[in-house]
Amino acid sequence: MGEDAESVDHEAEHVDGLSRLSFNEEQFFHLPSQGNVYGFARIAGAIGENEKFLMISSAMRKVFLVDSHRKRRGVRISSMREIQFTYIPANAEIVAVDALNRSYSVNDFVVALTLVRKNNGSASVRSGNVGEDGTAMQHLNIYSTWEPNSSSTLETVSQSCHSIPLQFTPLMLRHAKAYAPSTSGGRRSRNTVPVQEELGWLLSGSDCKVHFYLEDRAQSLFFEPASNKLFPEFNKFPSPVLWFDLVYLGNCSKRLTAIGCECGFVAVSLVDTWMSTITGSWRVQHDGPVTHVALYQNCSPDFNLPFNMEVFKNGSNEIFVDPVLSMDEIDFNLLVANSLQSSCSYRNVLACGLSDEYILPQSQEYDCVTCACVADFDMDGFNEIALGTYGQKLLIYRWKPGIPLDEVEVSSKVDVENPEHPMLIRHSSRPEFDLIFQKTFAYPVLALDYADFTGDGVRELFVSTTRGVAVIQHDLNDVRARKNIMSHKVLITGASGLLGRAIFDEFNEHPEKWNVIGTGFTRIAPPLVKVDLTNVDEIRECVLKYQPHVIIHCAAQRSPDKVNEDYASAERLNVEVSRILAELTKEIHAHLIYISTDYVFDGNSPPYKETDNACPVNKYGLTKLRGEQAIILANPDSVILRIPVLYGDVKELEESAITCLAKAVLNPSPAKISDYEIRCPAYTRDIAKILEGLSSRLLNPGNGGAEVPVVKGIYQWSGKEAFTKYQLAVLMGKILKKNTDHIEPCHDVSSATPRPKDVRMDTSRLDSLGLMFHTPVAEGIATVLHQYIC
Repeated sequence: MGEDAESVDHEAEHVDGLSRLSFNEEQFFHLPSQGNVYGFARIAGAIGENEKFLMISSAMRKVFLVDSHRKRRGVRISSMREIQFTYIPANAEIVAVDALNRSYSVNDFVVALTLVRKNNGSASVRSGNVGEDGTAMQHLNIYSTWEPNSSSTLETVSQSCHSIPLQFTPLMLRHAKAYAPSTSGGRRSRNTVPVQEELGWLLSGSDCKVHFYLEDRAQSLFFEPASNKLFPEFNKFPSPVLWFDLVYLGNCSKRLTAIGCECGFVAVSLVDTWMSTITGSWRVQHDGPVTHVALYQNCSPDFNLPFNMEVFKNGSNEIFVDPVLSMDEIDFNLLVANSLQSSCSYRNVLACGLSDEYILPQSQEYDCVTCACVADFDMDGFNEIALGTYGQKLLIYRWKPGIPLDEVEVSSKVDVENPEHPMLIRHSSRPEFDLIFQKTFAYPVLALDYADFTGDGVRELFVSTTRGVAVIQHDLNDVRARKNIMSHKVLITGASGLLGRAIFDEFNEHPEKWNVIGTGFTRIAPPLVKVDLTNVDEIRECVLKYQPHVIIHCAAQRSPDKVNEDYASAERLNVEVSRILAELTKEIHAHLIYISTDYVFDGNSPPYKETDNACPVNKYGLTKLRGEQAIILANPDSVILRIPVLYGDVKELEESAITCLAKAVLNPSPAKISDYEIRCPAYTRDIAKILEGLSSRLLNPGNGGAEVPVVKGIYQWSGKEAFTKYQLAVLMGKILKKNTDHIEPCHDVSSATPRPKDVRMDTSRLDSLGLMFHTPVAEGIATVLHQYIC
């Protein structure tokens, strides 16, 4: 039965004042005898139902269900009750429990238990697999109704058992799916591949192997195949495997697997699941037993990871997956919990193997680390690590990445291949893990899990101890505050472009404030969403699906020469798409920020105010001006930000009208560069910071006090330094230590497409908001060119 957690010490320390983790202990469920690290399993209910937990009392041979159900008037009641499982001998102990639901629509439960029978009053040891009566001393019991997609209760399932004798002492038990190319000749298409899905149980044992027991629904049983081709990475290890973890990549075409052994051996394998071959492996030896391993990502999986598997129902266990989509771009890290030495995390194992190790501070100070859990405990979109110890401690760690520092210096070292190029150094702080929260319990901690037990949409932390399970909930006031913050979604169009990438990165640097969605089309890559902005239906579907609070529209045809070549396409993107987005933001009560240009002016009378007459001299400027006008008519509350020519972290020099000048500097051939038009270039990172500030003001207009003006209408930003293109080329020559005598200034109009001469803009309206960010051009270009060339 559920009780107040009086048996739990209420000492909780916020180690870092910035952690803002606040947990309250709500209930404690007592067990009649001690469980173990394998005696705790989560089981998902059908759609609309909350998650449940099974836990064992090993010495008493009892299995308990902890559940939460809704009573009248919406009140939820939590309870614990025993489930009577059959075929558990009186002289046996339960070692491990695991469970799954084979259906999303109904409760089609399957439960597995491993048992060790006692021989002459004591549990069998690893060398003794047969009892005095000649029967096996260890068993794997699997409970199921065997009727596909049939609804069942755990009480019903517990009466139908398939028992498998084991020739080893069982340890960790986990259900898993295996994938292999289908041999049935099922339907294919150009974009899909038929894949056979197999369900089974992975079980590590005292024989230093990990066994796989495969489901055969036709025979209503599970069996161990003669050769384990589905899991080639689970062969023979130097000692028993205490814990393992696996994740599927590339729409199940690859699998990343990690194991931790009793002797301290750790291995990570990358497997081609369709070919059943190991394509990569990494190993490391620790000093003490490895009690837990976990593969995890920096971002929480609840935050729109770019992984999608298209499933087609065809009446069998054959599915069709799209092999083009992949998760390989996402870093996977490996948590290793150690019983004798400090626990650690290996960062980005796919790229670095097991070479990039970071220690979890103080993790060795509270006796043996028995368990771990990786989850987004502080609800900021990034995963934290929780450790449980036999010393009765709960420790929670947050990853603190290295922060780039502002200063850039010239290195004393020389680039051997390019000795004339200066080697620039940008300093940053060292990344590390911070211990942000710890809590002391009255009993040793055996297992941890984080799930929505009560069905209220907020997860609880489950702490299994030697005497029972504590249910720890977030402070509701903290949840409400975080919900208000995390509900701020920003949609960035053109997020694969020069400016869009900088904006996307800037907003993602504030995960406590923003959930970021970026769109792209021609240069799409995860985690961006592919959207054809010229397709009205796709635009509308995207906006209504994500319901952003702010849309930053920076997708555009921004080349004056290309606008001249195809004016109709440019007008559709720069004008019509802008109008549609303005209408949609008005419909869903969101905010629109439209990126415009200084080319709306003729360049004859600078500096230009927002209220000055706009008279573009080319078709590009005309499309951007018409885009402004269409937006104001459709949604007068929109924000328009006019910006100058940009430079930034380019993928190729031609991507920016500024960095492309470096090609003439690096090429000793004679060249002419315009010394006619005057520009005030801006760094994309500065524009991104301004946009983040504008977006924050739109959603929190009172943050600056009662006198802060309403943010709407037209704003302008220019760099603080004016250059001609020729002057910029000379500056680049100085930065790169290249002679620019081969470059000749051209004082005439330099292009068939007319450009305004001097479009310096007045920025006082934006300055009044306190949103002033300007990187000196020499510093910004030095950073950009070093990053690209060196």
